Amino acid sequence: MSAAQLDQNAPNPFSSSTVISYNIPENEGAGSLVITDMKGAVIRSFNLNGKGRGQVQLSKGSLAAGEYVYSLWIGGRAVTSKRMTVVH
Repeated sequence: MSAAQLDQNAPNPFSSSTVISYNIPENEGAGSLVITDMKGAVIRSFNLNGKGRGQVQLSKGSLAAGEYVYSLWIGGRAVTSKRMTVVH
């Protein structure tokens, strides 16, 4: 899993939209990007069908101002996580 990568969202903090870049190794199964609040409740989830580099664009939408954790899941387990901040 050494080639699995999750980049810091940009911009961070954000008020309208942000981009999260990731890498899923060619030899791994499907991945997903899971966003949780600081209590661990899942807020949003994205299926990542392709291999290699990719991006998810996230609009503030229903996200309240605050701190969130986003995690790259591959093969049913969290590989790495980062924090992001939503501001008004």
